Amino acid sequence: MFPEAMARSRVPRPIGRPRTTPDVVLADKASSSRAIRTSLRRRGIRAVIREVVDG
Repeated sequence: MFPEAMARSRVPRPIGRPRTTPDVVLADKASSSRAIRTSLRRRGIRAVIREVVDG
């Protein structure tokens, strides 16, 4: 679901078309998989996602 959500995301701007690449993505720890973080990194998007820590 995450790649689909990112494909539909739009960042409004004061003038012109909305951007399709946000600067930062905020997510909960359910979105902390390595695949999601790698996908965001490839697109140049900084991830602010809480790490899942066992213990």
